[in-house]
Amino acid sequence: MIKISVKNITSTFTDLNLKREKLENTYLMKESYKLLLHLKAVTPIDTGEARAGWIIKRGYKHFILSNSVPYLKYLNEGSSQQAPSHFIESTALKYGRPRGMIVTSRD
Repeated sequence: MIKISVKNITSTFTDLNLKREKLENTYLMKESYKLLLHLKAVTPIDTGEARAGWIIKRGYKHFILSNSVPYLKYLNEGSSQQAPSHFIESTALKYGRPRGMIVTSRD
């Protein structure tokens, strides 16, 4: 008969879960900052205000990229010849599938 005894398995799984969460958060942070840089690069530039308007905020298990420049909505709709319409969505989709809407605007 073989007997196997495992001690402290709960704490081992807890430690592994914490390490996994830390790795996921690090990966998410890196990808979010890559997306931020990519969005800045593809945002049409005239005065530089729209490009400089991109910011990133950290939430619980997510990051929010936003831009409060009022005319960014029109740039994203294709008002500039420097970028195709919906350049924000097409750029964001290169970094994964969203759970909800990619772009929301407050008028």
